[in-house]
Parts: sequence; C-alpha cells; structure tokens
Amino acid sequence: MDSANDTNVIDAGGSASDCTSIWVVTWGLDACHGIYGRGMNGGLDSQDKGEQIFESSSLLNTWMVTHFRWEAGLVVRDPKCCGRVASIESSKTAAANGFSEDDLIDLLVEMEIGPTTRIYMHRNIMAQAWKRLKDKNNVYFTRNDGLDAGGMPLAFNGIPIRQVDQLSITETAL
Repeated sequence: MDSANDTNVIDAGGSASDCTSIWVVTWGLDACHGIYGRGMNGGLDSQDKGEQIFESSSLLNTWMVTHFRWEAGLVVRDPKCCGRVASIESSKTAAANGFSEDDLIDLLVEMEIGPTTRIYMHRNIMAQAWKRLKDKNNVYFTRNDGLDAGGMPLAFNGIPIRQVDQLSITETAL
C-alpha cells in the first residue's frame, strides 16, 4: 500500500477465500462524485434492438433485446472522503476476522465525514450488523425508522448503511 494513503484502508485480518470489504464514501462536489461523458444521457445509453430470433439446439427462441452502454466515472477530490475496511471474512456469523466495529471506527476517525457520508456493505456483513443491533450493549448501531429516500434501515453512529450485494465476497485478502 502507498504510505500516503494507508489510513484509507484498514485491514480486518481475514485470510480466507470469502473476504469482502466495507466502503465508506462522503458524497459531494468537493468530496466524491460521479461524472459522465459530454452529451450522454446521465451516462447511461440504451438502444432498443427489438425482437430477435436465436437458434439453439435446433429450437428457435424469440427474445426482446436492449443494448445498454454506461460511460461513467468517479471523481475523488479529497482522498479522506473515501475509505475501505478490507479483508473481512464474510460468513454471516461473526468470525475472529469478521466485521468489527473497531475497524470501522478506526477508518471513520481518519476520514472527512458529514451528512452525505454513507457506509456500503454486502448482505452477509449487514447480517452481522443487524445481530449487533439487538445486543443490549450496542452503542453504535441504530434503526433508521424514518427510512430516508435510499431506504436505509440501519445506521452506524448516525451514518446510514446501504446493503450492496454487488460487493464481492471472494476478494483476495490484503
């Protein structure tokens, strides 16, 4: 790792083949924000190809086809506005190298956080977080009963958490 950015990545210590990461991003024009190509429709372009016939095993199949192309990018104006807790073993039960509030706290202390900060985690890590919510000694996790526009029902120290199943649970450990 680059020593200038070591504080942006916290190693949770996992070494199995089922590792994942938690991402923390503060969104905004002076923090992190998305961009797309000039003249593109929000970055996403679709072309309706209509009804097409495909032959497989001497059978004819009719499919409706749409071609999608997405040209998008991410601008990170301030490196302290994004970070990652890596090498978390993603089993739904808390393991020795599973999700730890301490790792997330270590990352958040190094970051610029504010009202647009969000935490992103895979469903397996979200399950561990929900289990911590029911613990009577829990002081960090809260239910977001109001469910803001993003539908985030859980927060960590006031920062909304979003479940993102597209995050890999087969990352290589750091």
